[in-house]
Amino acid sequence: MCKPHLALYLTTIAVSLAVSLGYNRASSMLSDSAEVREQKLFLFWVLYIFDTSFSIRLGRSPTIRDHDVAVPLLPDNGTIPRALVHILYNWIELGRVQCQVVEQLYSPAALAQSLEQRTQHASTLAARMQEVWVARSQVSVDDLLIGRPKSSMTLLVHSDAITHYSTLALVQHATDTTHNRNSPALDTSRHALWLSVDIWLKHAGYTESTWTAHCHWFLLNAPFTPFTVVFCYIIANPTDSAADLRLLCDFVEGLKASTHLSAGIAKLHHFCDRFRKVAELYVERKAENPTQQEGGQNPEDQLQLVQQSNSEVEEYLAALGFLEPMQSDEAAGNDFAGMFGQDEQLHAAYMRNWFHGNTALMGASEECLSYFEYPENGR
Repeated sequence: MCKPHLALYLTTIAVSLAVSLGYNRASSMLSDSAEVREQKLFLFWVLYIFDTSFSIRLGRSPTIRDHDVAVPLLPDNGTIPRALVHILYNWIELGRVQCQVVEQLYSPAALAQSLEQRTQHASTLAARMQEVWVARSQVSVDDLLIGRPKSSMTLLVHSDAITHYSTLALVQHATDTTHNRNSPALDTSRHALWLSVDIWLKHAGYTESTWTAHCHWFLLNAPFTPFTVVFCYIIANPTDSAADLRLLCDFVEGLKASTHLSAGIAKLHHFCDRFRKVAELYVERKAENPTQQEGGQNPEDQLQLVQQSNSEVEEYLAALGFLEPMQSDEAAGNDFAGMFGQDEQLHAAYMRNWFHGNTALMGASEECLSYFEYPENGR
């Protein structure tokens, strides 16, 4: 079993055991001492946070549903540092919103609703995301700095920002198109990737354990949306995406510098690097002019070579799940006609179906990626 699925499997077992033991019901703790009750509450809410973060990352419904939870939050009685308690409060609220994102925007029932209904849900959830983020910004972490470098708490704030903007991009992308230059999802995605790159550039100031915690707790758990949104924009606008391609490359480079931390980070880098190479190759091919003669080659021969190059890129995109199956010969001859319109704009409905809850990405990540082992820049 692959490690991401093993982690999900173990988390699901732990959550199921907690629910079976009644940790989600206040009635099951009536005879417990205050200390034991607090320990059970802490364990339950940490599992809840794990469950929701795994769910939104993998595009599945959480095991613990909010309507099954009948226990209070952790008491703020000084047993646990107050700042940590309030950070957990914020993560729990974020988890609740993430559950609603999956159920109201990406579940089969949600996808069966009209675009107007889903747009209304997305607007409400985006507003709720902002409320949760404002509350997070008001949490003071000063009492957690005792005995710890200030950079650790700075990283925690920035890591929470990555999770926030990644989740917000997921909400906005549910009813938006990635090729739209004025897309809120695109701007949010760019900001999330920029935060990741900025943190990586400064990570030399963090301890190894702190940086490892950031990579595994936040980077691996945050929704994959920003990366795919920016990637889709590059593919839809290959002649006007130099800055976005650079951002994508910088993000992948940051992952590369952390691959020694674990097999999970190494696999994430390997997967993102395939997308990065496809984006670079596609932009390069689109920049070529098939009508210009080079070296005495006639236009017909050069056009044939470029069409072969485009076919090569098409194979890579198809392997990533970006081309609709069973295209007609006519559609296949029209450069990526199944995914693009006449102006190379992504069909919003098709992209939402492809993206649906990251399922396609997680499925593709389990495939043999040696298919993409071609030289840099396609040479």
